[in-house]
Amino acid sequence: MEARRRSVSDPLAGSPWSSRETVAGFAASAPNATLMHFAGQELHRVGGGRIADIGCGAGRNAIPLARQGWNIIGLDLSLPMIHAAAERTVRERVEPRARFALASMDSLPVRDRSCNLVVAHGIWNLCPSTDTFRRAIGRSSSIRAPPCVSIRNESMPATSRFHQAAASPPPAGSRTPSVFATGGRALGLRRDTLDLLAAPATPPTHGFYDECMKTDGIQFSLGFMKSTPAWPFGSARSFGSPGAGGSLGFADPEAGIGYAYVTSQMGTALTGDPRDIALREALYSTLRLSPRPEVSHRAPGGTGGDREPTPEEHHVSTV
Repeated sequence: MEARRRSVSDPLAGSPWSSRETVAGFAASAPNATLMHFAGQELHRVGGGRIADIGCGAGRNAIPLARQGWNIIGLDLSLPMIHAAAERTVRERVEPRARFALASMDSLPVRDRSCNLVVAHGIWNLCPSTDTFRRAIGRSSSIRAPPCVSIRNESMPATSRFHQAAASPPPAGSRTPSVFATGGRALGLRRDTLDLLAAPATPPTHGFYDECMKTDGIQFSLGFMKSTPAWPFGSARSFGSPGAGGSLGFADPEAGIGYAYVTSQMGTALTGDPRDIALREALYSTLRLSPRPEVSHRAPGGTGGDREPTPEEHHVSTV
């Protein structure tokens, strides 16, 4: 095994996905409970079979699936992740049922029509291009043995009105941060609610440390991410939500603007996509040179100068 490791290079060397801390975090992560429940029921129904776990990481789902009784082929583009998963199979004594291979999502070393289940959990959103995405979908379809179920999860949980609206088609979703930044009238939000959202994050009982990512630099409060030195955005009172591949949406009550960045080509940066950062820096550089319209927080029904700026007056979006 050691000789093989020395002869194979890591396609993701130097990226966060292959860092020791990230690999350790994924190795210690609990499996997806919904997937485990479904796979257990399916195994009882069909009596056995094979699962392809695309983007298996360190075996978070693959190892528990092997313990259920499935034969697993785990695939990932990070060599340290593959090594960590293979070592877990030995420790947890599922080696005969679980095998792992270094492979990209669009070039799977798996026989056609050989898998009863295909799992792609949070992986296709990382495709670097539309062509790669199309090839990945096509390849995953070709390895399925009918009847087969494909299981994927590419989106973040909708935990609030902000997340639910941001998941809707533009322009409604992309305007949501502007509504938060300019008084919240369109969503029926009270001033005290907005003040709570803009307040500093309250540390949880055990602090902000993220067991999966092995860092305490990212802070969430009331379902929203807050600006921190590790991932700064907007002003100190800003709150928002990151998205797959480098997307970011946030409201900045101090500046009176809402910001939404959605990329058509997925990135791999974990704490701020360089394209997004460049856009935000240009935006705030412009704001520093221009006087900001005053935002009123009076109750609906006022007239003249006490009206709220419309979302269109304080909205930035790019696709």
